[in-house]
Amino acid sequence: RWTAISTIASVLQRKCWVNWGRLTFYPNLYIVLVGPPAARKGTAMQEGRDLLDQLGVQVAADSGSWQKFINSLEESGVTDTGPDGKLYHHSSVTIFSSELTVFLGYDNHEMLSVLCDWFDCRSRFVYDTFRGGRQEVPNVWANLLGATTPQQLQAALPEGAFGSGFTSRVIHVYEEEPAKLVIKPTISEGAAKVQQKLLGDLESIKAIHGEFIVNEGFEALYTNWRTGSAKRRLFPTEPRLEYYVQRRPTHLFKLAMVYSASRGSDQVITEGDLDRAITSLEKAEENMPLVFRGVGNNPL
Repeated sequence: RWTAISTIASVLQRKCWVNWGRLTFYPNLYIVLVGPPAARKGTAMQEGRDLLDQLGVQVAADSGSWQKFINSLEESGVTDTGPDGKLYHHSSVTIFSSELTVFLGYDNHEMLSVLCDWFDCRSRFVYDTFRGGRQEVPNVWANLLGATTPQQLQAALPEGAFGSGFTSRVIHVYEEEPAKLVIKPTISEGAAKVQQKLLGDLESIKAIHGEFIVNEGFEALYTNWRTGSAKRRLFPTEPRLEYYVQRRPTHLFKLAMVYSASRGSDQVITEGDLDRAITSLEKAEENMPLVFRGVGNNPL
């Protein structure tokens, strides 16, 4: 499910958005699949990566310096023409990393700072160095799907990154083991046909440009959800997730946009799209505290 969500977000890019009052949300998400080794995290991700490769979507290198990553984002700049004839210039890139700690590096404050900065899709990112000179990237958009284990996450991220900063912008999806045992992985004839239909759907979704709007049912359901969630502590035993809780509404708008695009091309976000987004997010949150087991604890 979360690979599918990230794959759809990857083709929407910064050419799609939704306005909520004075706020603007874009369909980029930072999703990290977390679990023990051999939990098939990379296997789940590979299906989405194969579809993106067939569609020619810009995907960042699995590893490298954050300076090279900035260059890659700068080179990804394109100008799309929407069905309405308007031009949409954006610098959109998706990070697909089955070994997230390899991409992030260890204790790499610069990379984490850049990713935090790009989450809100700034209209202009300026990077200035003494040797490299000034680089300016317009209309930044970065989407992330990664995989790691709790131990690797603890080793790679500095203590200050847990709670606020990078981890508060991430939807962590934790599972202990695969949902089922597959003795011989094969693709049946029926599954191959479904894959081609999925590719066609993604091509249609990739053609979507412009603003998404919300209907009255969305506003009513969102108001009810926001009022209810504000009155309860979601993670009473895990204080490091309190900053994540503050970003839940942002995650929800992004998810609802993805679910709307998965349903059709009318660019209307309905209460049904929001309900599916809420269900997916709350299901992931059930196991989310397990991601932080052992972080900062004294083993004695």
